[in-house]
Amino acid sequence: MRAICYVSTACWQLDDSELEHLLQAARTRNREHGITGLLLYCEGSFMQYLEGPKADIAPVWDIIRADEKHNHIITLFDRTVPARLYSDWTMAYRRTEPPDFAKLLNSDWATSSEGTPEQCWFVPGVRMLRDFWELNQTMPAGRAPPPASGAGAARRR
Repeated sequence: MRAICYVSTACWQLDDSELEHLLQAARTRNREHGITGLLLYCEGSFMQYLEGPKADIAPVWDIIRADEKHNHIITLFDRTVPARLYSDWTMAYRRTEPPDFAKLLNSDWATSSEGTPEQCWFVPGVRMLRDFWELNQTMPAGRAPPPASGAGAARRR
């Protein structure tokens, strides 16, 4: 399991319609690849946390980096993790206020690549993002569908 968190700058201020279109496309793509995560948007800046199987997250990450809707992509966190933090969300979403976004952005995201996957949960940025989400999850849209049964269930999960 791999997790990536990055920030980027929108090339223009996205209106609600553009954000909704972006979210629907991301949720569809993530569902197809077994990716879950969280997207925050604040006055033209994005912060996104993605998680999923290493083989499935790589092509999604390539698509995100090539997307012309944003630039100045800075990877805050990219490493192996033991489990998902946002397993119920194909792409959770929240608009944030500048002070909250700044706190998350300026948190310590550094992690030793030599540590175990379990140690990633002790990275202050990861903990702060999870705490922020738990306190602010008021948007029901984007919930992942219930796990499917049958042969393909393990791949989608």
